[in-house]
Amino acid sequence: MFDFDKAEFEEVIAKHIPQSKRALITSALDSSEQYLEILGQQLSGDSATNTFMVVTARRTASTTSVWQAVKSEIFDFFCTESASYTKERKGGESVLNKTIHAITLIVATKFHIGLAVVSPIVTIGLMLALKVGKNVWCDLSGYPAASS
Repeated sequence: MFDFDKAEFEEVIAKHIPQSKRALITSALDSSEQYLEILGQQLSGDSATNTFMVVTARRTASTTSVWQAVKSEIFDFFCTESASYTKERKGGESVLNKTIHAITLIVATKFHIGLAVVSPIVTIGLMLALKVGKNVWCDLSGYPAASS
């Protein structure tokens, strides 16, 4: 249930990641954990890149970045028994698919940004967590569970 499954990620990417980001996210499937961390930071705007960026929302007083919020929600999902993700943990249809949708919705709502902007970031975050492994992620991440 909580293993890195390249084929499952490819299926989710094909269905739910915006066309403009599909090649980038798909190519990241074979990348190292370090590259996924850098890519997550770049997609969320946490690190500078040599690309054109359009401001899509006004800055908030929040000190939490989108990338940190994604990783905190992943910690909440994998490492706690919080009620926020009870349905997603039960399985049924693709757990990965349901998890990406749930975390995307929570983070997009917190930051008032579009789902299409957040879903690639969440996908990269889950790739990172699953490549590292659930137990290692929970033991070493250092992210407190997100408040509901």
